[in-house]
Amino acid sequence: MNANDQWEIRRIRRLYPIHKRNLGVFIIQVRERNKIITDIPEILNTILTLEDLIDIITDDDDDNDNDNDDINFLNNMLDLLYDLLQTNVTRLMDLSIVVDRGTDIIPPPITQLNNMSDQACTEMFRFSQEKLHELIGNLDPLLGRFNGLLKLPRVFRMNNGMTAPGDIGFLLYVSRQVKWDRFTDCEKITGREYSSNSRIYGAVSQWLYDEWSWRIKDNRQFEEFWVPKFELHNLRFRERYHRLFGTPPPARYANVAFVYDATFYQICKPVDPVMEHLTYSTYEKQNGVKVASATSFCGNTMKLDSVVGGRHNDNFLLNQGGLNTSLQIAQIIEIIQYGGYVDKAYFDKSHIKASYNNRSWNMQEWMHVMNTNMKRACLASVEWKFERINNFFGAIKDKRRLKLLESPIEQYITNAFFLDNLLVMAQGCNANQSFNLDSPSLEEYLTYHY
Repeated sequence: MNANDQWEIRRIRRLYPIHKRNLGVFIIQVRERNKIITDIPEILNTILTLEDLIDIITDDDDDNDNDNDDINFLNNMLDLLYDLLQTNVTRLMDLSIVVDRGTDIIPPPITQLNNMSDQACTEMFRFSQEKLHELIGNLDPLLGRFNGLLKLPRVFRMNNGMTAPGDIGFLLYVSRQVKWDRFTDCEKITGREYSSNSRIYGAVSQWLYDEWSWRIKDNRQFEEFWVPKFELHNLRFRERYHRLFGTPPPARYANVAFVYDATFYQICKPVDPVMEHLTYSTYEKQNGVKVASATSFCGNTMKLDSVVGGRHNDNFLLNQGGLNTSLQIAQIIEIIQYGGYVDKAYFDKSHIKASYNNRSWNMQEWMHVMNTNMKRACLASVEWKFERINNFFGAIKDKRRLKLLESPIEQYITNAFFLDNLLVMAQGCNANQSFNLDSPSLEEYLTYHY
């Protein structure tokens, strides 16, 4: 067996990580190689052992060109087989045919998804099987990507040339967000070791941020997709306030349609003195970063402002994000001007109303009561949002992963907020029930383009 043969066998073992004693692989024969075939049972001819595979790629002929042709043909057939299996709705079940002869069936790691209960799937990925299929879909050979709502690529390519299938990479990323303690646990999903999983995680995180972060960071997306829904959101807020306190909301807050607030994430203390100064919060007494979210009454982050150092106050975030300007632009011809509510750490804007604060020289008892009522009526929605993300996608709580100038902190935080948006639309949340307000569907949210 020459060096090319040994390399090929190692490659196949990486593609199908099962027991090393006896490797089972698919060998397929396709009469029309240029024709797309989707009937899986007709192309699965046989399963060969490792010894049979060696016989195929090492013949007795001394012609090295023939050996290379056989290896290239096998490469092409294995790649084609994977694509064909991905086009089938039950691709995860079909792949489980690969077995280790002489032992119990050991399917490739991701094939276990279809055998999981909805509860087990939800515990591992937060999403049910149905919603995962809606997001991922199946590989479309004509488009060269998955046809789900997220439009995952066929493969993720790492900077060292390594590749990972799009669906497996995404599931690895989501499971890592749910259970973030060790990469070694991810071997159950990809069948790969620690360093490979780390590279896959980084590649998927970068792709998700590049492709989808605009859904929660773009001003125009906020102005054209969310602002038209404010009339209904304001109506539900009025109804909730009346249910809780028996009176309509005060005129100052009569047109509130969402809540805006900032949250703090602790990071590792930077070595650079300048960075340490910019990230140290005198209020939290630790180093960290701040991010602010405009949260709807249905529990979705409509707009997420950029991450800043923990030393900045909340008003800096509000001014830098330009949220008030976006509200003015989106409602320039409207008679009723809807706006947002913020707590007493902020100052009033034309379309954003803050709680009464102690800076007012005439602070009275009824103002304290009004602050308490508004906090109970609507401010809880944004606090629920922050708590949900920490509980459901808690990787961003781990300060060891948030290292300034070493980790893409804004990327990690933005992706966590986006994934929670998808989860709220798939399963609902406390805000949905409290305000009796449905979130947009996954299809409506992910297919909208301005």
